[in-house]
Amino acid sequence: METRWMYRTSGDLKELLEASKGVCLLPVGCVEKHGPHLPLGTDSFAGDALAYLRSGEKFDLIFLDPPYGSDLLDQALARIVTFDICRAHGIIVAESAADQVLPPMPAPYRLYREYRYGQIKLTVFHRDGNED
Repeated sequence: METRWMYRTSGDLKELLEASKGVCLLPVGCVEKHGPHLPLGTDSFAGDALAYLRSGEKFDLIFLDPPYGSDLLDQALARIVTFDICRAHGIIVAESAADQVLPPMPAPYRLYREYRYGQIKLTVFHRDGNED
């Protein structure tokens, strides 16, 4: 049984309290209910995802779909550039609100195309290769 509260739903709380005999450790950070279908640590995962960008792993395809109205998309794009985690000729697909203006990506990244679907926008970036 998963005992870390952030990965469990609010419906599991009674079972967790019984199993722990009323003793629990809560992580410092945002742990709150977001409906019966989402884990209590939903807000904490955003920080985990941004921290993971430092792992050094490189990817051919990156999908970004953070919550609208947050600055997580801008942060993720900046960290992708900083840590250069997209392989040569890789693709980044970023979903955002249609009216959100994304920051320009410096070389070797470039904007390829934007697609609009009602109130949603998909922005596709390409990373150039190492053609020296």
